[in-house]
Amino acid sequence: MVLGITGGVGAGKSVILSYLKEKHGAVILEADEIAKHLLEPGQTGNREIRSIFPPELFAEDGQIRREEMAAYIFRNPEKRQEMNAIVFPLVKAFIQEEIAKHKPEELVVLEAALLIEEHYDEICHKMWYIYSSEENRRKRLKENRGYSEERIQAMFKSQLSEKQFKEGCDVVIDNDKRLEETYAQVEGEIQAWKDTMEI
Repeated sequence: MVLGITGGVGAGKSVILSYLKEKHGAVILEADEIAKHLLEPGQTGNREIRSIFPPELFAEDGQIRREEMAAYIFRNPEKRQEMNAIVFPLVKAFIQEEIAKHKPEELVVLEAALLIEEHYDEICHKMWYIYSSEENRRKRLKENRGYSEERIQAMFKSQLSEKQFKEGCDVVIDNDKRLEETYAQVEGEIQAWKDTMEI
């Protein structure tokens, strides 16, 4: 059972991932963390991006100098597409290899910001959109991560709209109220899924 989870920044996806891991023994795969791993020195992704980016953006051991890289990509936006063209397929291949290691009856949960855009519906049996209002997301990002209003606005603009998320997913989990209500929705969806799979 492969479940894809996505949603806007600050929607509370990590809370749901933790719940699925603790309550259902889910195997959690986070696309961002996998991408970071694949860009570590010695990994394929690291070797490939070093071939297209200036050497001063890397430390002696091959580690990416993240601040310098971010500034460089900001000045050269076409380079972001080049990096994504390398990293995204590697992440997807890694995820498919990880899924293949698990038994069909296990629950594997994949969290990815670009779940819809990168066509993870080809891999996932179900795709969940974790919904939370912009107001609540703004509040969480300011309180929990210390983000400025400008940074939050830029992040919101770079992501899909609520309508696009809903159209691209099978299920909407409303994470805008009490956590108990969110967990009840999660339990209902998991049970309905098990019933259909006859597990």
